[in-house]
Parts: sequence; C-alpha cells; structure tokens
Amino acid sequence: MRARGYRLEVRNGNSLWCRKEDTMGTRLGGHTVCRTAEQIRVDEEQAKRNVQQVQQSGPNKPAG
Repeated sequence: MRARGYRLEVRNGNSLWCRKEDTMGTRLGGHTVCRTAEQIRVDEEQAKRNVQQVQQSGPNKPAG
C-alpha cells in the first residue's frame, strides 16, 4: 500500500490506509481519503472490471 502513496493510520482502533487525492476542477490542493485495505481492494477490482468492459466494447461508432 505504501508504494501506492498510502500511509497507515489508526482511528478509533481501526487500521485505515490514507492518502491525499487531488480534487477535480481545482488547483488548490486535494483532500485526504482513508479506506480499509478491503475497501481499497474492492475499488481496485471494480476499476479493473470497468477498464475491461470498455476495452471489450471497442471504439465508439459514429451515429448515423
């Protein structure tokens, strides 16, 4: 997780992996996002499925 920019934090007895993420549409900085290792794993798997789905659907065909 550290290689992906996360740092381990313990909050209320729970281990969370946190990192700063940019906020879309602003250059003023970002915000800190904290998730459990399981939440990160699920998010990464979903992102991989989304990429595969787009790749399998092929290029967009023009209308008409």
